[in-house]
Order: sequence, then structure tokens, then C-alpha cells
Amino acid sequence: MEHIQHGGNLLKVIEEFGGTQEDWLDLSTGVSPFTIDLPTFHKDVWRRLPDPLHVERLEGQAQEFYQTKYNCLAVPGSQFAIQHLSKILDGEVGIVEPTYGEYANSFLRNHRAYKSLSDIKIIDDVSSVILANPNNPDGRLYTSQELQELAVQLSKRNGYLVVDEAFMEFDDHNSLLNVQGRADNIIILRSVGKFFGLAGIRLGFVFSSFDVRIKFATYLGPWAVTGPALAIAEHIFTYPDIVNELNQKTLIRHKQMGEILKQSKLTIIGENKLFFLIEHSNAKALDVHLKEQKILTRIFNYNSSWMRIGLTPDQGEDIRLLNALNGFQV
Repeated sequence: MEHIQHGGNLLKVIEEFGGTQEDWLDLSTGVSPFTIDLPTFHKDVWRRLPDPLHVERLEGQAQEFYQTKYNCLAVPGSQFAIQHLSKILDGEVGIVEPTYGEYANSFLRNHRAYKSLSDIKIIDDVSSVILANPNNPDGRLYTSQELQELAVQLSKRNGYLVVDEAFMEFDDHNSLLNVQGRADNIIILRSVGKFFGLAGIRLGFVFSSFDVRIKFATYLGPWAVTGPALAIAEHIFTYPDIVNELNQKTLIRHKQMGEILKQSKLTIIGENKLFFLIEHSNAKALDVHLKEQKILTRIFNYNSSWMRIGLTPDQGEDIRLLNALNGFQV
């Protein structure tokens, strides 16, 4: 099984290129450069074991926050659900690629084959399909209507549609959480980490039928979601203005950074409001050059001309990135 190079891993990069974490501009993960202002939590949030009733309460709040009728399961990051997909899905499974590599890894780790699909219009004989919407790393977006039609098709094969909506906050009108009714063969994953800039708390949600929720829950040990994660999410769900503020800040940043990338003559071939995918004939050399300037981006072992660049936090870092890009010579 091929090792997947994820974004982040900054300390390892520092070992090779030097500097401190404060010196580096990490644009490699697609996590928002903004995070919310947190209140001071009571010391018991840190001292006590997470209460199961608190978890249930948060799951109810998540259903209200995402305005969905699907059953909800809080998990320690959507990655938890992803790595158990091969145990949940029977039959032949297709993954719409290229995409986040851990979907495939879930099957390879458990010595199960999967079928690589290029689009949902050609699913061959698979019974279940896994995809990211919007997709990572190219931002490809399917409409909720297209995915509902696919789910109906898969239901006739007794299969499931798994949709990872980790980057969906800016395209919520296409979220399957918001559609009328509920399909028992749809599984939707949501992450608190990306949009809210809180990847470190490891919190996500599985939205599904009750039966599927039970299957995922069997792989959760006691106290799987931490007390601080519960408290932070409860704070977010209680104050919807937090979302509006983050939304506006991110949209402004995305527009300004897009202008910077165009000034540097880079070819943008895909994007989401939290990242850009560029194509460059010497992406690997550009990656090294940027690391020498203490800027970390994301390149891909399956496409040597691709580079994903996350959002910078402010205009000062825009200029830093622009100067570094303009200083690159083949």
C-alpha cells in the first residue's frame, strides 16, 4: 500500500528546510486560516470524562445546525468514519477519483479491492459509490439533484452513496443534508475542522439512517469525542453569527488570493473557497523553491504537475507568497 503524503507535517519539513513554526506559512492543508474566538471554558471541561448525554445533546444540536432529518453520530474527526468505510460497505465499491486518498486506503488496509471511477455518470457494476463534494483537491461539485439520482440508482443494487462534505459550507445549497426527506442508503460526512479552522479538536459527524449509525457506533470506544471538542462545537452551534462572520472573511480572502495567483501567472484549474489547485509543469521544483522561502503547499504523487494552495491569512502574506512565486526560475 502506497503511503499517502498529506498536507501539514510541518515539523518534518522544518527538519529539512529549517526555521521555526512561526517562520512558516503553511498553505498545505485546506484548513481555514481563520478560527473562532473561544470563551474560557469551565475547568471541568478539561477535567471530567466526556458525558454520553452531552454527546447525545450535541448530536441533536448538529441536526438543527445542519437542518437535516438524518440521524447523527459525533465522531473524532470525519477521518474516523472514512477509515471504517470498508467495514460498513458490502459488495463492490467505486471511488470517484482523483480525490482524498484515505477513501482508497480504507479498503487497501483491509485487503479489499475497489474500483476507480472518473465520474458518477459511469459507475459500471459497483453497488456503492464514495465521493467528496466539493472534491478535494480540484473543487469539482455535483448538484444535490445529481447525487439524489445516483442514490436511487444505487438503492436498486442494495448499495450506498457516501458523500464527504468536508468543504461544503460555501456550497450548502448542494448539500444532501438539506434535501426534503431522507434516503436510507445515503451517508454524509461533515467536518468541523476545515471551515472553522479547528482541525486540531478532531470532530466530525456521520449523518445516515439509524441502522448505519449503529454500525459506525460499534467502532467507537468510550469517550471517543473529547470534552473540549464537545464544548467548542456546542459554542459554535449556539451562535450562528460565528458562521456568517467566518463566511464573509473567507470569501474576501479567497477573492484577494485568487488575484495574487493570477498576478503570478499561475494556471488555476480548480478551486474551493478554502484552496486553489494550480497546474505547473515544474510543480515539484516550485514546491522546493517555496519551502526554501518557508512556504508549504501540497503536491501530489499521482499528478506531478498539480499543486494545491490553501488560503493565506492576510494581505501581508499574499505579498510574501507573490514575491516567492515571482522569484521562481526554472
